[in-house]
This record gives sequence, C-alpha cells and structure tokens, in this order.
Amino acid sequence: LFVAYNARSGPLSNKRLRQQLLAAVDVPALVQQRLGATVIVATSLVPPGLLGHNPARRTPPDTTDIQGPRKKLRGVVYTTFASAYQDLARDLAAVFQRSGFDLELSFSRDPMSRDDVDLLFRRWVADFPDADGFMTGLLNSSGGIIGHACGSPEIDALIRRGRSETDPTLRSDIYREIDDILMREALVLPLFHEQMLCVARPEVEGFGLRRFRPHVPFEQMSVR
Repeated sequence: LFVAYNARSGPLSNKRLRQQLLAAVDVPALVQQRLGATVIVATSLVPPGLLGHNPARRTPPDTTDIQGPRKKLRGVVYTTFASAYQDLARDLAAVFQRSGFDLELSFSRDPMSRDDVDLLFRRWVADFPDADGFMTGLLNSSGGIIGHACGSPEIDALIRRGRSETDPTLRSDIYREIDDILMREALVLPLFHEQMLCVARPEVEGFGLRRFRPHVPFEQMSVR
C-alpha cells in the first residue's frame, strides 16, 4: 500500500510541500503500531524479492524551515485500501494535520478512477512477479493508475528501458533509479507490502507458496 502525491496540479505541485508531507510520516512506527508483524514495512515501491527493490529506507529532505498558513488538501481512499486499512488512512490524516495540512478524505469504489485530488491512498497487486508490473501499472503517465498524478517523461523513458533490457543487473539499476526519483521528487510514500500466511498439516507434502496467483501450488501437493 502507498500514498501518491499529485505533482501535476493543486498545492502539491509545489515540490517542497510534497517533501514536507513525505518527511512528516515515520512509516515504520506508524505501520508497526497499527499492523504489527502482519505486513512488511516498505522501503521502496517494488516489493522484496523482485529486481529493483531497495532494502534501505532513505531519509527524506529536511523541510523544517517551511512556514506559512495551513494548507488544505483533498484525498481519496479507494475501496481496496479502505476495506481493510481505513484506520491507517485516518492515522496518516492525523499526521498530516499535525504537520500543518488539513486533509479532507473521501472514498471511491472505482479502483481505476483517476481522481483529480491531492493525495491518493491506494493498494496495488501486480499481474506478474516483475518490477515492471509495478512501474508500468502504476507510474506510466498514459495508462498507470497514478501516472496522471505523478508520472513524467523521465519515468516513462526509464520504464521503456527497463522493459527492453535483458541484463538483470542493469534492469535492477533502472528500477532503483525510478525509485530514487520517487523519493527525490516526493511523489509516492510507500507504506507496506502485504503478506499472505498459509498453514498446512504435517502430512501434506509438496506444500509451498508462490508470490503471485495461484499462491498455493495445489497441483504439486499430496497427503501422505
């Protein structure tokens, strides 16, 4: 799950304000307090185990010198986020409130809607186990679900390079470069990656879990 900042229009077209919002959230503390060990705290948009994942959490720029009147922001929480993590959205709104932002939240049932708001609280599961499923599906400026808010020609060019590159090391570097842009430009606040837990009795053989559907390889399993 993540929060995307609208850099195209509205108050958050100001990069310094986006950086202030990014720096305001202590993600590990917030996520662990609300969800504990049931999820993996995100250090990048790409999940662990995929090319381009950055395991090191970066420190946002210092924005403590920003002053001025309180800023009014509009945010939309999509159904897939709100159904299970509505309390987390309210926790984030409280953090932004303490940082000088008044956030008005609304809820949307359309997972593909491209709302013209300042903050987008979203959940995303890629269709296949590759970083491109996250970069293209989310950030592509013409078709990504948050591309209208925080996509750019620079990110689009890197996405195209990542899709055509065959060297895994170079592909990983490309996706990390995109992740660096997201942090530097304060475009996306990654929160956590969901975990799926599954338990089998001792007599079940061939049990395992996959990263993507079908998660459980039933065709390989048998009962001893």
